[in-house]
Amino acid sequence: MADTNSSPVMHDAEHYILEVQHRERWAAEDQAVDARLDELPFDPLEFIGFTMPKELRATLRTDGVD
Repeated sequence: MADTNSSPVMHDAEHYILEVQHRERWAAEDQAVDARLDELPFDPLEFIGFTMPKELRATLRTDGVD
């Protein structure tokens, strides 16, 4: 089985065009979703059985993920 984490994701030109066109709106939407998630009385990922160190989740939220 190939290691899927060994190379970065390759995006096509359409991805980059859409990213430029929608970057600001998507960032605002991401902030709104994060704010709503922070209001929940439980961690939605833990609720469905997914666990991740909180430090890693905080890093992913602040740095973003491609």
